[in-house]
Amino acid sequence: MKTIFELLPKKISDEEAYNLVNFFMSLALELESHYFTQLQRYANDDNLTYHDYFQNDIDDKLPF
Repeated sequence: MKTIFELLPKKISDEEAYNLVNFFMSLALELESHYFTQLQRYANDDNLTYHDYFQNDIDDKLPF
């Protein structure tokens, strides 16, 4: 099995590198947008409702 580094082209121009990275970032964004609900459900498999998920405890401190 090859590693990702072995699959990537060795010598490409700056423009080609930009286009390659832009393509994969756009692909990742499209996949995340398309499967957003399923990803959220899987990541938050603790069965909290939407309302419960955004409730803060009274003694919560803001991180900033």
